[in-house]
Amino acid sequence: IICICNDHSSPQVRSLTFSCYDIRFSRPSKTTIAQRAAQIAAAEGLSVEANALEALAESCGNDVRHTLSQLQVMAKSAAFQQLGVGYEDMRGRLRETGKDRVAMLGPFEACKNLLTSSIAQRMTVSEKLEHFFVDFNLMHLLVQENYLGSVAKRPPEAELLQACARSAELVALGDLFSRRIRDGAEWGLLPSMGLVSTVYPAHVTSGFVAFPEFPKFLGNYSKASRARRLCQELHAHLRLASGVGRSALVTSNFSEALFSKAVAPLLREDVAGAVEVLDAYGLQREHLAEHLAELRQHLGEEDGFKLVDPRVKAAMTRELNQGGHALRVVLPGAKRRRVAAPEDDALGDEGDRDLPATGRKPEEGAGDAEAQEASDAEGAASSALVRKAKAKRGAGARAKAKAGAKAEAKA
Repeated sequence: IICICNDHSSPQVRSLTFSCYDIRFSRPSKTTIAQRAAQIAAAEGLSVEANALEALAESCGNDVRHTLSQLQVMAKSAAFQQLGVGYEDMRGRLRETGKDRVAMLGPFEACKNLLTSSIAQRMTVSEKLEHFFVDFNLMHLLVQENYLGSVAKRPPEAELLQACARSAELVALGDLFSRRIRDGAEWGLLPSMGLVSTVYPAHVTSGFVAFPEFPKFLGNYSKASRARRLCQELHAHLRLASGVGRSALVTSNFSEALFSKAVAPLLREDVAGAVEVLDAYGLQREHLAEHLAELRQHLGEEDGFKLVDPRVKAAMTRELNQGGHALRVVLPGAKRRRVAAPEDDALGDEGDRDLPATGRKPEEGAGDAEAQEASDAEGAASSALVRKAKAKRGAGARAKAKAGAKAEAKA
C-alpha cells in the first residue's frame, strides 16, 4: 500500500508514520527544472534561454507540471517559434499568467515570512494582509504562538519588552475581533482582524523563525471542552442541593471543597461518611472519581482519590449500588434519548450563580409521586434534566398494579 500526502505534519497522517516506511520527497530546484525543461523544449523545436526557464520555474513554485504547461502554450505561438523565448519575453508572459505566490504558501510558511524581518521588510502592508488570508482561522494563532520566539535571541532591553507587551495587547484585541466576527457573522471585519491580530504584531516583534510551532491553544482546546462538559454535568446534579452557578463551580473553589469533603472520610476508611456526603448532594462514585477529580487538575495538585485504598473504593461502590442511593437527576444519554439534548443554556449559564436556594433539604429532592405522574404527560422536555428516580419507579409500579386489577376484573 502506497500512501501519498502533501502535509506530513497533518494529524490525520501522523498515526501512519509508526507503521509505514517514511520516504520524503522535496520539489526539485529551479536549476534542475530548467535543465530538464530545456531538453523538452529543444525536442519540441522551441528555443528558450536558460535564465528564462529558471524564472519560469521559480514563478511556478518549482512545479514541474505547471512549468511544462506554460512552455506548451508558448510553443503554439508563431512568434516564439521563429524568434525563440528570451528573458524579457518570459517576464512579460509571467506578469500575465504567473502563479500567485501567496496562494502557493501554507500557513506555516506565511507565518515564517511575517515574523522573519529580512523577508517582511520587503513586503507591503497589502502583501502582509494577503498572508493572513492564506488561512485566517489559523494565522493569528500561529503569530500568537511564535512572536516571542522570533525575538528570543535578542538582548532583553526595555524597548524589546515594550514591543512584546504591545504585541500581546494587539493579539488580545484581535481575539475580540474574532469573537465578534463569529458571534455576529460580521465577516466584513476580517481585514481589520488581520491587521490587528497578525500583521501589526508581526511587524512590532519580528526577528527570525526557523519553523513556526503549532499553536498550543488548539492542543489544549479538547481538554478545555472536556472540562466544560464535566462542569456542566456536575452542575446539573448539584442544582437540587446547591445554588452555586455552573461557571462558579471551579472559580469559587466549590468543587475543590466538595472533593476534599468526600475524599477525607475515604482516607480514614470511613465508607459510610463518604457515602453520606455523596447522597447529600445527589452524586455517585463516577462524579467523585471523574468529575470532581479532573476539575481540580488545573491546581496542579495530586489526585487524592488515587490515594484511597482499593478495598475502600470497592466497599463504597458496593454500598452505592445498593438501594436507597438512586440518582435524583437523570441526564439524557448519548445513545438513548427520549427528548432532544439540552442546549448549554438549559443547564445554566452565567446567571445561574444568582439562582435562589430551594429551601429544602437534599433528602427531600425525591418529590411527590403523584405530582410527578401528572407532570409526565405535559412536560417531557422540561423534565429531561431533573427526573426523580423514585417517583418514576413509583409511577411504573402503579401502572402495573392498575393493569393487573383490570385483568382480574375481566376474569
